[in-house]
Amino acid sequence: MLDEIMKTSPYLKYAKNIFSQNGDDGIIEKLFSELGISSGVICEFGSWDGIFCSNTCNLTSSGNYQTIMIESDSRKYTESKTTFLGKVDCEIYNLKVEIEGENTLDNIFSKSQYNLNDDNFSLISIDIDSCDGLVWESLNNYRPKVVVLETATGSDIKEERNTTNKGVSVFSANEISKRKNYTLVCHTGNAFFVRNDLVSKLSHSNLTFEDVAVVDTVVEELQKVRQTFPSEYNDHYYLSSDYNVNREKLFSTLTEVSKNVS
Repeated sequence: MLDEIMKTSPYLKYAKNIFSQNGDDGIIEKLFSELGISSGVICEFGSWDGIFCSNTCNLTSSGNYQTIMIESDSRKYTESKTTFLGKVDCEIYNLKVEIEGENTLDNIFSKSQYNLNDDNFSLISIDIDSCDGLVWESLNNYRPKVVVLETATGSDIKEERNTTNKGVSVFSANEISKRKNYTLVCHTGNAFFVRNDLVSKLSHSNLTFEDVAVVDTVVEELQKVRQTFPSEYNDHYYLSSDYNVNREKLFSTLTEVSKNVS
């Protein structure tokens, strides 16, 4: 089954987890390589502590990116500040992103010191377990090159769902992407979209929804991945001792990165 899926969804074979949950670190690495992205601004919300199941921590720890973290939980926000502030180039916000009002993404980004624009906004990762699709729809003034959007599990991949409290289905996320001029290129439980003006740079640029969308059983396999997919392990990587080893290595890595930042 997995071999067949990788034939139709070619970026899945690059899945690997360093800090991510569903093989996302490796897929981002491959997409960035093909798109020629090696720097810029990246954003993740909810970013939790900036490490656990993060789609941006691997990039942040390289020291090559400016990172915006947004987290509503005050305790995890404090942990993020302790870990990252003064060690990497980052902004960390303790707030709940809203679809309208003061804390929309457009308003938050307008206050950033990074002067976000189409050229320097490399990636946004949206994972808030509620109105993920609606939040992306509400982003009007900024067009990141790559969008990673968590999609709802436990549903048919062709279900229409875009709610305030039960997430967005991969089908509905794909419909949003069409309206916003993005293309779905991979799905791991997180949907990966590339801005249409950049898609021609990819080695696989003509993938269909049917090629890419995966069911929950595949997501389960991706969560077991360390460095290659399919995985030779039976346990979920993000709950394993291997994950904790990489977490501990991060702190020494950030110490080295901070020397360059300062």
